[in-house]
This record gives sequence, structure tokens and C-alpha cells, in this order.
Amino acid sequence: MELIEQKLDEVLSSPTSMDYNIYRLPKSLVDEKPEAYVPHIVSIGPFHHKQQHLQHTETRKILYFHRFMNRTASLLHYVQVVEDLEERLYQCYPTDLKIERDSSFVMMMVVDGCFILDLLLQSKNYHKTTPILKWDYQVSQDLILVENQIPIFVLEELYRVFINGARGVREATATAAAATTADHDDHPITTQLYDLMLKYFVHHLLTTFLGMDYDTIYNSSRDRIENLKPEYRPKHLLDFLRFILIPNFAIQRSPAAAAAAANESNNNSKKNKKIPSATCASSSSSRLLCLLGGMVVDPPKKDNNVVVHIRCATKLKTASVKFEKNKKATSLLDIIFDENNGVLKIPTTKIHEGSEIILRNLVAYEQYIDDYSYISEYASFMNGLIDSREDVELLQDNGVIVTMLGDPSEVAQLFNNLVKDVMFHVHYTLPVRGKLEEYYNIRCHKWRASLMGNYFNTPWASISVVAAIMLLVLTFTQTIYTILSYHP
Repeated sequence: MELIEQKLDEVLSSPTSMDYNIYRLPKSLVDEKPEAYVPHIVSIGPFHHKQQHLQHTETRKILYFHRFMNRTASLLHYVQVVEDLEERLYQCYPTDLKIERDSSFVMMMVVDGCFILDLLLQSKNYHKTTPILKWDYQVSQDLILVENQIPIFVLEELYRVFINGARGVREATATAAAATTADHDDHPITTQLYDLMLKYFVHHLLTTFLGMDYDTIYNSSRDRIENLKPEYRPKHLLDFLRFILIPNFAIQRSPAAAAAAANESNNNSKKNKKIPSATCASSSSSRLLCLLGGMVVDPPKKDNNVVVHIRCATKLKTASVKFEKNKKATSLLDIIFDENNGVLKIPTTKIHEGSEIILRNLVAYEQYIDDYSYISEYASFMNGLIDSREDVELLQDNGVIVTMLGDPSEVAQLFNNLVKDVMFHVHYTLPVRGKLEEYYNIRCHKWRASLMGNYFNTPWASISVVAAIMLLVLTFTQTIYTILSYHP
């Protein structure tokens, strides 16, 4: 009993629970696909600092650090800033990491932080057409791995020194004394830094991952940065990437408020929107009207709180569901279903090896944080839509997926494995899931799809059906005239 109480006191009194936000992934997850979680080029922070396969790039990192030093203040200023944050830094990593608490840890943070800042400062000169070199692209992927992070407040304080010199050291000391950057009024400086981060990630990762152009991604995210409150600042670079990808309303709200907003934005009012119902099937004539969209009846009510499994794309197609890319999307979860026209609009995603690294690390990260798992929910939605290569090909034909993997089966395998053994609550896509299932269960939608698939699937088939109908009408008309000629 005393041992339990002693252990409990140790845990509750430990400062590690305050800012603990950089996590160690389970070995089983890393072993499943190590190339998605272990850095290939450069280590950032203590997790992979001494791994042998990364040592050859340490020299290049030092060269970047040296270039950064030539831009601004002395090394002593940067070391002093990180020393003031040292205790807080230890709290951001799990205790089982067994960090050596000495000057080598401080220097590692200084070098890694300045290396990242030098990368970001180069992005100031990037244009949306600037080519991405292979090394730069691989580094950008390493910067968003779960275990390859340093706290963002390190970058903020180092950047403050870069901007303000010795005065920045005094400001950073004041921030460290306040124990959180949220207590320090430095909005212009953090906004500048986040803008650099945004340009870097948009240029290196997001234009090759999302089906949006540079300006669309940058401008929509720039507005978020301008209005971001200190208490909602991202914790590190991976968290910043997630910040860009999740819905805008989710940035500065509690999970409950975010869920309410998601339901409101997705659940369009049905007062003036009626769709053909299964009750249309009472007769052959009503069936024809239903097929032509001529009868409108309110669909049966469904409980929007029940999580509905998404049917695969080819299955939904058999119920007249059409797929389109959402050209107005600003986040991965801008998924809309128009039940009047049976159109499911989904943001375009470009699938390649780098896409899997982004999605896997975001999904893994969301298992630890106290927020809704928006990226996991997107991955789950796509996993439901995709069961086979035929589903991938259907989505690809409609611009929802752009694959660079070659074999569509690889895309199916990617999404099918993303949320395996992952726990999360479905909130944002609940209304869309419910509407899709309602639409699928209306029989006349399947009849219409069958009619279009069997008789209007090619121009020649359509011409044949029209010719047959015209022949039938002419024959019927001739019969009427013949009957009337015998009864003057």
C-alpha cells in the first residue's frame, strides 16, 4: 500500500505532465512500417540523435547552423536562451527517454533549432514555382515525424533573438519566467515565424499532397495565423501541419463546440429539400416517376448520433451516387454530400510515398492529444470508400484521388492500413455518413443507376434505346390510326 501511495505521489508531483507533448511511438507500430516513422536524413531532438544512419548528415546540419550564425547574434545569446528553457524542455519528453541533463542537450537544441530556422528563412525567397530538391523534400518529411520534434517555443525564442538580438535574450528570459509563451505578448514575432513555417510546408509538402494550388493553401491558412490566440498555438512542427489541415472552426474551440459547429455546417436543413423516397415504389407508374425524379417525399428520420459505416465507392455508385472533387475545399475534411443531386464532393488528395508518411504520423499523433481526431476521421472516411482497386479507379476518374503509386491496389492498401487498431470518435463526418446511408437505402436510386448502367452506358446504347422508344411510339400511333379508319 505504501509503495502504491509513494508511486502515486511521484507521478502527481512530477512536472513532466505539464507540457508533455512529444511522444514515443509503440515499438509494434514503428516495426510495422519503420520507413514511415524513423527519420531518413536528419534527426531533430533527442529520440534519434545518436542513430548511426543519421550521423553522416550531422556535418551538413552544422553547416546550416554556421550559416544561420553568420546572419545574426552571437552563439552565446542563443545558448543563454535555451539554458533558460532547459527545465521546461525536459518536461516535453517522456521520462523513459533518459535524457542526459548536461550541456550537450542544450547544444543539441540550439543546433537543431537554428538548423530549422535556417531552412525556414530560406523559404522567404521561395516562389510557388521554385523547384524542390530531393534532399530538401526528404528533410521536410523528417521534420513532421512524431518522434523527430522539438517544442515550438524553442523556435519562437530563438527566432526572437534572431530578430531582436540581445534584447531578444531579455524577452526570452521573461518568457521563460512566465513558464509559457502564452503569457508573453509577442504576437508579431510569432506571426512572422508561423508565416515562414507555412510557406515552407506549403511549398515542400502540401502542394504535393493536396489538390489545391499554392495560393489557395497559403491564403486560407494565413488568415488562421493572423487570428490565432496564444493559448491555441501549435506545440511543434507536426502539430503545426495538423493545424493547417483540420477544419478552420476547430482551431480555437473546445472539442464540444467544434463538434456542434461540424454538425451545423454539414447538416443542411431538410425543410425545403425533399428527395425521392422508397415509398415511390407502389406501382409501375410511380416507379417510373421515381426514376425520373418526379416524386418527392421526405425520407425517414434517422438518428444522426449513430455512427454509420461508409459503403465503398463502387457500391454507392449502384445507388446513383456521383463523386466530384471539392474545388472550394480548404481542409481535408471539407466533405459535402448534396442529397438532392446525389453528389459526394471530397477534397482532392495526391497519393505518393510521402502522403503515407504525412497521414501515418498525423494519425499516430492524434492518438495522444486531447482533441478530436480530425485526420484519423478523414482517413477512416476514405478507408470506408476504398475497398478495392475498382474503388480507387472510380475516385481517380472523378478527380478525388490523384495517385502516383502506379498500382491502384497500393492506394487501397494504404488507406485500409491507416486506421487499423486506431481508436477515435467520429464527429465531423456523422451527418454526411447518415445522408449517404439514407440515400443508398432508397430503392429508386438503385433502379435509376441500373437503368443508366444497362441502357445508357454508351452513346450507341442510348441511341438504340431512343430508337426503340420512337419505333414503339410510331407503331402505337399507326395502330390507333388503323383502328380509327375502320370506325369513321
